[in-house]
Amino acid sequence: FTLSYNTFNGASPDGKLYVETGNGASRAVFDSGSAVLSYGKWQHIALSMDRKTGKAQLWLNGTAVGSGSIGSGFLADFDSNLPLRVGGMPSGRFFFAGLMDDWRIYTGNMDNNQVSTIIGEGAFAGGRGTSSEPFLVASPQQLNNVRFFLAGSFRQTDDITVSTSWTPIGVFTLTNSLVPFTGSYDGGGYRIINLSAMAYNDLPAGLFAVTSGASLRGINLQSVNVTASPGPTPTPSPAHAVGALVGAATNTVIHRCSSNGTVFNNGGTAQNGSNVGGLAGYVSGGSISESYSAASVTGFEKVGGLVGSCNANINNSYATGPVSGAASGDVYLISGLVGNAVGGSITASYAAGKVLQGSSTPAQGFAGYNGVTCTNCYWDMDASGASSSYGGGTGRTNILMIGSSQFSGWDFSSIWTIQEGNSYPYLRWQGVNAIPLPAFLPTSSTNRLFLSGNSSNTNGSQNLTAMGSPTWSSGALSGFVDGASFTGVVTGPA
Repeated sequence: FTLSYNTFNGASPDGKLYVETGNGASRAVFDSGSAVLSYGKWQHIALSMDRKTGKAQLWLNGTAVGSGSIGSGFLADFDSNLPLRVGGMPSGRFFFAGLMDDWRIYTGNMDNNQVSTIIGEGAFAGGRGTSSEPFLVASPQQLNNVRFFLAGSFRQTDDITVSTSWTPIGVFTLTNSLVPFTGSYDGGGYRIINLSAMAYNDLPAGLFAVTSGASLRGINLQSVNVTASPGPTPTPSPAHAVGALVGAATNTVIHRCSSNGTVFNNGGTAQNGSNVGGLAGYVSGGSISESYSAASVTGFEKVGGLVGSCNANINNSYATGPVSGAASGDVYLISGLVGNAVGGSITASYAAGKVLQGSSTPAQGFAGYNGVTCTNCYWDMDASGASSSYGGGTGRTNILMIGSSQFSGWDFSSIWTIQEGNSYPYLRWQGVNAIPLPAFLPTSSTNRLFLSGNSSNTNGSQNLTAMGSPTWSSGALSGFVDGASFTGVVTGPA
């Protein structure tokens, strides 16, 4: 039998693994299908063959990628007691022009768990890659190794600073192809810092390029920089589906994840610069819950502070970063939370970032398009500059966004919290980190004006006393007189 890596295949190498039988004759039994090897990276290959049944299973980086019946050819090879040749064909005509390390031969047939245990030795800080014993991730190299176990389970155990350019997990550079991450990654509330990913050739980009049926929890991306740029092809074009956490997610659960930094994909056309979000570029199915983004987001259209395009359920989430779409893009597809809300529902969520089409035209405050059901959702009209939201939500002034009593139906006992009169709502799991403050509120206590009075007197006269600096008669409030009468309506949180 022969296990080979195709870098020739005429003039078009496909990068696949092939299992052949027949004493070196080119009679392919099966290959690795859509899974291919990437140049310049270490790969783990496992081949298990059952002589009794004539069945074989092939793994690439811990994921089963092909199987087949090897039949009598396989049996004859061993019966003939032929020599084992590593790195070349039995005929001596072709040789492997790469690096190989740590060859092992076992006498028994192996299963998925056994292969995962072997490959995980040294690749992670511990674990077996199962749901009960996830691989432990504590360093940049171990984070990079996740791409070799796309169906595995992982748990991050420390903050990780990424100092080199990041290739999104699921991207295979040899053939510009994608294999989705289908496992689970629990960030444990720790941070991934300074991740910088550059996307090429229309491939999605983020920490993960594409996920399917995956679980992403507790992942906090800090100072991220995800950028789509022309790739090294004769007709380059920027990537589709760009987000800090994931470019394109299908039937994926995203829970308690966050991002800040920059996400950029302005390809110049609706085709090449769409599906851009602060956390995820494109989401279909699954859910997003208790998550937020403060990232600055730029695209052509289908651009949102949290998600670019979404057909899934979002609840208890928010976005505060600025959002910008191209001047020639669709103003109805550039929004504070979701750029293109084509389906699903959004509940108890808000947006509070500046939203622009081009350099000066206000876009949509909360959600674009109109295929989504919004319940108890809001956007800050003052901060966003937007007076409308085509996809739903309720617009409010700054002052009505900083009091818990103004958010009907929200759970401020176990999910949300707020600094009354000072901050937007934020998620309890955040603690005191990255508390979202409205831009209009001074951050220094010496420049704040506090008003006190009898809150129970809601009709008629009201005595208000100015405290701190400035006072009624100094600074920005010069011209007011302490104790003067006031006639009108005062609105704000109770």
